[in-house]
Amino acid sequence: MTLGRAADSLRWARHTLALVDMGVIPDGAPTLTEGNLLTLWLLADPALVGELSRRCLAPLAEHTPPSAGG
Repeated sequence: MTLGRAADSLRWARHTLALVDMGVIPDGAPTLTEGNLLTLWLLADPALVGELSRRCLAPLAEHTPPSAGG
């Protein structure tokens, strides 16, 4: 990697660690960003992920969870 891309590399590494902290990416020893690029890409825009989740899960919104007592 060239020095000019160091800022990108650092940003990706920080995003990887944030996803590890959230439990999205398993904690490895070490956790390599390179092995998680697809996850980083798919979760790069939290607002977009939220919108897609709302749209995809909207049909389930009318259903209520079963009562705890059965």
